[in-house]
Amino acid sequence: MEQKASHRVKTLNGFMKWVAQFNEGRKMKDYTSDIAALQPYEKATLSRTHRYRGVALHQQGEFDLAIEEFNRAIEIMPEAAWTYFSRGLAYEAKGELDMALKDFNTTIQRRSDYTRPYRDRGRIYRRKGDYDKAIADFNTVMEMSTHVATLGRAYYGRGRVYLDKGDLGQAIEDLSQAIHFDALPGHTFYYRGIAWLRLQAWENARADFVTARKKKEDISTRCQREFGGVQGVEREVGVPLPGDITALLLAADTHRDAAAIERTDVRHPDSTRMAQGVAAR
Repeated sequence: MEQKASHRVKTLNGFMKWVAQFNEGRKMKDYTSDIAALQPYEKATLSRTHRYRGVALHQQGEFDLAIEEFNRAIEIMPEAAWTYFSRGLAYEAKGELDMALKDFNTTIQRRSDYTRPYRDRGRIYRRKGDYDKAIADFNTVMEMSTHVATLGRAYYGRGRVYLDKGDLGQAIEDLSQAIHFDALPGHTFYYRGIAWLRLQAWENARADFVTARKKKEDISTRCQREFGGVQGVEREVGVPLPGDITALLLAADTHRDAAAIERTDVRHPDSTRMAQGVAAR
């Protein structure tokens, strides 16, 4: 994945040089210092290029550099809603949730007809502990869309909110719906397993953790990252875990590391489109 992102950056850097040469031919000493002189299609091309560079840098984990590219894209075309969204994802990846929320709000103000910004804003609200607003955003997604994948992600997101709230019955119901829609299957089985653990429904928890591992989910790393390990889970559950479940949560998966898991939690909508040179709607 990083190798592909590096290739994108190299390709887009080449495109930027082409844009610079193009503008030099128009006798512009610095194409970024005379934005007002650009034709509308030239602005769109230049802004989109900065945005796609930002997306590629984000995929490499270069979040500060990505934000610089998004800032430049916004400077050129401040009305481009999806650039704010891209920058919001970068801020979220850095842990700057308030900045991410601000950018997602701006995206929704400009393009309220798309579900993705609501879904990602709902995730930010959940991470900030603002559960009612998070649920409202996921409900909005469900009301706006009949697309299977979109509905699945919305149920997954809302299920995570209910899990954090401690409404375990509703969490299990929503996560089960997400599984029905095949949304993030490894993640979803893991979190439903956590809900079953909190109910001390050991058989169900065990089955979900086994399935999550079969779907290549590194539940050991997730458990360590979110609870500090098995002891943290036991403190939440209030009783020692059965030995076989403990073994499942302790068994290391070597095919993925924590950073890779983090990247799959927040996927950028343009990571594949960008390479094809197609602008996001």
